[in-house]
Amino acid sequence: GALPILKEVLITDSRIVYRSGKTQQRLDLTRLSFALPDGGKPVPVAVKAVLNDAPLDLTGEIGALASLMSAEGAYPVKLKGQVAGLDLDASGTLGLGKQQGQADGTLTVSGESLTVLKKAAPGFGINAADWPEKLPKFTLTAQGALAGDKLNLTRAVLTTGKTEATATGTVGLSGPSFGLTLTARSPDLKSLLASLGRAESLTVPDAGASLTAKLSGTTTAPQLADLVLDWGATRVTGRLGADLGSRIPRVTADLASPEVDLTAFTGKPGTAPASGGSGGSSAPAKAGDDRVIPDMPLDLTAITQAPVEGDVKLAVARLKTGKAEVKDVSLAVALRNRQFTLRPLRLTAADGKLAADVVIEPSGKLWMTGEAAAVDTAQLSALLGEEPVLKTKADLSFKFSAEGKNLRALAASLDGSVGLATGPGQLVGSAAEALSSKWLTFLSLKPADVTQISCSVVRTQFVRGQGSVQQMALDTPGLTVRGSGGLSLASETLDLRFEPQLAEGNPAAAAAVPFHVRGSFGKPSVTPDAAATARTAVGI
Repeated sequence: GALPILKEVLITDSRIVYRSGKTQQRLDLTRLSFALPDGGKPVPVAVKAVLNDAPLDLTGEIGALASLMSAEGAYPVKLKGQVAGLDLDASGTLGLGKQQGQADGTLTVSGESLTVLKKAAPGFGINAADWPEKLPKFTLTAQGALAGDKLNLTRAVLTTGKTEATATGTVGLSGPSFGLTLTARSPDLKSLLASLGRAESLTVPDAGASLTAKLSGTTTAPQLADLVLDWGATRVTGRLGADLGSRIPRVTADLASPEVDLTAFTGKPGTAPASGGSGGSSAPAKAGDDRVIPDMPLDLTAITQAPVEGDVKLAVARLKTGKAEVKDVSLAVALRNRQFTLRPLRLTAADGKLAADVVIEPSGKLWMTGEAAAVDTAQLSALLGEEPVLKTKADLSFKFSAEGKNLRALAASLDGSVGLATGPGQLVGSAAEALSSKWLTFLSLKPADVTQISCSVVRTQFVRGQGSVQQMALDTPGLTVRGSGGLSLASETLDLRFEPQLAEGNPAAAAAVPFHVRGSFGKPSVTPDAAATARTAVGI
């Protein structure tokens, strides 16, 4: 049992291969040296090697050789150098004998290039294909203890620039499994995302962000609970989960927010996206094309063919868009078996309530059903960024299906019904200006007789984009108009006939003749009904 007297040990140009029957680990030693001082003092050690394509260049000291041979107690280790291109500093103890499998200490890793680590990762059974080659300069310091297959983290801190993330709790190494409390804080997340090359196509707010959550589960089924995300004026709470072990990864979420401010993510109110580039949302208009429905690509199969499935629930008390505000938003989104459902969607906007259900089949066919009650049309126009033409309260209902690769194709295939009914209100803006003062004078009407609306209703049935007006009526104090006819969403053309009727007692009642609205959506034309005009002229 007595040790030989060794003063110095040097190993060079050697290879150690370990085979467990399932995996193979290889250590190529360029140089390993250590000296053995007298009196049981710590042993200086230096190693330069390659472990599964991961280069090591470490110096430091280990416990006395006598302590190692006694195989009992805690054995001290202190090393410093580089591993796989990253700087490493480790100090702590390894358990021997009855304490075998135990360890504690502090480990610090820092660097910015992951090129070498990506190359070496497959040798350890790690898929690093999606890892970036380069990161912002970072430092990771972990303090904890290992007992068997459980790692107890007293504190782990990752810092890069002004961003800091911490973790405390336990990690089960057989699995592995997690029981961690996570916190993260980034005063300037926009700069961090830009340095990672993840913000090219995003409008990211300049505001700082923070996150707290509890991580549990395993690497194939992680779960985040008690999540609190603050980013600028936006706060989101709830839970997230994923199943990464199935053939198609699955994501679940149940989130809520008192306020979400999208202004910071979409630019300042009233500003338009920069023109140019290939990221435009719609195709440029062709010369001479006066169509109203844009030829905007909208391939709904891209949603159903997403490489992930999931169930997401979201409730937002207040949603700000910069132009207007939406309240009490609740939705449930599901993507299963290549079918997308948004059922239900509920929200309050423009003083009215909206409810809708959306289904997208695997083929890309769209089904929508919904209704809106008591919507303020002026506020709705402002929400959509349009000039209001009508100030009133409106009820809307719709039920239709459509399919196509762009917005025009979807409109041209529309099957279903759309209904609109309004209460008392008034025409404003361009709609009010369109009423000719000469025409009003001729019919013995004042502006208030036609701009003040008592009620209106429109009900239209569509078959493959061809609409048939089943009911159309507009009542004002001085004028009642009834309409009928049809319109085509495919060709964007109109063929409508209107019959005006002046209020009883108006001396110009006999001069109010039916008229037609024909032509395109973009350039409609109004012409009197020839036969009715002739009859009226003879009567007068």
